Amino acid sequence: MKNKLSAKNITAACLISGAAILGIVGITNSLTPAYASTQATISTAAPSKAPQTVNSFLNSFYKPALKGQFPEDIGKLTKGFTIGKTTRQEVIKIFGQGIQVGTGANAFDVYEGSMGQPGLSFSYKSDKLQEMRYFGTGMERQHNLGGITPNILMKQWGVPNSATTIKAGKTAQKKLVYIRGNYQLEFIFDNNTDLSHVNLTYKGAK
Repeated sequence: MKNKLSAKNITAACLISGAAILGIVGITNSLTPAYASTQATISTAAPSKAPQTVNSFLNSFYKPALKGQFPEDIGKLTKGFTIGKTTRQEVIKIFGQGIQVGTGANAFDVYEGSMGQPGLSFSYKSDKLQEMRYFGTGMERQHNLGGITPNILMKQWGVPNSATTIKAGKTAQKKLVYIRGNYQLEFIFDNNTDLSHVNLTYKGAK
């Protein structure tokens, strides 16, 4: 995935963007800026079951995002759903109508999670997917979204391409963005520990 960075490059990256990003996410721990450099640790350190499961779950998003897709393991029904290609009719054929149907630009069709099926939302432009949101499952949540913190995310994937504070009603959320080819993954945290959901959309989307 990423090539291992030299200590000099790591220092430069932190000096340029690290301070601002850490100020947003409230983390002062040292970071590992290359996902690839953590692979040996993940596979050989024999950590406890829960952290290993969380790391594997998080890393499963990395490669599929390059194709504009979520990983197959997060929801078998979403297999093959692709940003810019999958149509609204194709989604409805699989899931039916959402519990909330989006109307207007940037609105979302919302599908509530149940019986191990994750909560999902889909937004469309010209009838094709422009954004997918993954809200995780209620059961064993600590083994998926519930176990991912900003600290774990940055230790696995390095410093994000951007970090901003956004508003969701009265709640201030923290958005960490990782660019993956023509797409981007957005990790939306309610606070310094609780990951609300993960978005996949086009690179540069606001």
